Amino acid sequence: MLAENIIRLSRAYEVFLSGDPSAFAELLAPEAVYYLPGLHLGGGTLQGRGAILERAVSAALSCDAPPEVRLMNVSGTEDFVASVERVAFRRAGRVLEQRVCVVWRFRGNQCVEIWSHFEDQAACDSFWNDWNPTDFQIGTLPP
Repeated sequence: MLAENIIRLSRAYEVFLSGDPSAFAELLAPEAVYYLPGLHLGGGTLQGRGAILERAVSAALSCDAPPEVRLMNVSGTEDFVASVERVAFRRAGRVLEQRVCVVWRFRGNQCVEIWSHFEDQAACDSFWNDWNPTDFQIGTLPP
């Protein structure tokens, strides 16, 4: 039997990929922390659901077309779930397309910690190098 959080994450992706980000918002605990490696998407550590969602929306708004995400695999246990995704971003005439492994740590039925690991971190850093997350502020999202 699949761990409930594997199913929960898979369903959140399904809803998200249909154009509705609400399932991801519900999946994240208010105190969730997202660790972004390198320089991509501003890099560093994002504290709280609002900061995570705002950064994701801000990055998407800076792209020439909506980012493409294809969920390739999801596996794990109740507390730790790993997703492997194929992502494509188009911005300023450039394209970044690669696989990313995301590790999601759950407490109960909400994600409290996220770690992303990109296939080619140097290419990811180069793609996002001139991007400033504050250039695309979308307002304050709920915590």
